[in-house]
Amino acid sequence: MLCGIKLKLDSRAISQLLSNPGLEFQQTVNCQTGEVNSKRFWDEDGISILIKSLGYGYLKGSLHKYKNNGFHNYDDFTWPEVFETIQRLSDRTKLNIINLGLIQLEWGLNITLDFDPNLLLSGLVRHYGSPFKRMYVFPGCHYVANHNDYDVKIYNKSAQNSLSSHLLRYELSSNKARYFNHFGINCLGNLENKHHQCQLFHSLLNEWKNILLIDPLINSYEAKSKNEKLRLANWKNPSFWNHSSRRVRSYHLEQYEKFLLQKGMCIKGDLGELLKEKFIHL
Repeated sequence: MLCGIKLKLDSRAISQLLSNPGLEFQQTVNCQTGEVNSKRFWDEDGISILIKSLGYGYLKGSLHKYKNNGFHNYDDFTWPEVFETIQRLSDRTKLNIINLGLIQLEWGLNITLDFDPNLLLSGLVRHYGSPFKRMYVFPGCHYVANHNDYDVKIYNKSAQNSLSSHLLRYELSSNKARYFNHFGINCLGNLENKHHQCQLFHSLLNEWKNILLIDPLINSYEAKSKNEKLRLANWKNPSFWNHSSRRVRSYHLEQYEKFLLQKGMCIKGDLGELLKEKFIHL
């Protein structure tokens, strides 16, 4: 469930890193002047360290990839494996990783579907007041709704990794620490508490419920009247949702959700149940 992290390095942590003979840091050199840049870099298996000065730096990357020696992050990553990986990274860096201050955090779930994830992704419209935008990441199909404190990301994980299965990735990525700080999460050690693990999951589930999605099944539905045909034309058009006033959008969203319920079009609800099942498994 846990993936990306960014941890703050203070002067004490930096001193420990620089005195660790097992880590080989790199620096850049100006080819014209021969001047050596004071910044130091280290990179291994999806985790990188940047030391900007003797008083500030950060460690960032994907714990999930580090678990898989930097190769991929499409398999399940259970909570016991999360803490085993944190311990392995601590042993490698000689730092107490679990107690370092969190700057950014990324968490989500990989869900196996019985249909092409692109059918779902093409129907993403908005999350709260933010429209979903296509991220041109190759390979794969990625969409993101940006907010001030966090981003909602959904993408075709199978296409990204050339998998034969239909794998969808749904995640939240913090832009500011206050987004997860208000859960009482300030370091990775806080996540040993199952209550905080559940808080992260419920944030995923709550944000999922607030996604406006054009159900793929609506495209094959035949309207029974002129009025229904007009409503369907609007509901299948992202521009209608994104450019309507809040009052109009609220009214039509209520009517749209009633229509989906009546016609048994419940892909969004079904995926919410899959999210619950995957979290329990992890």
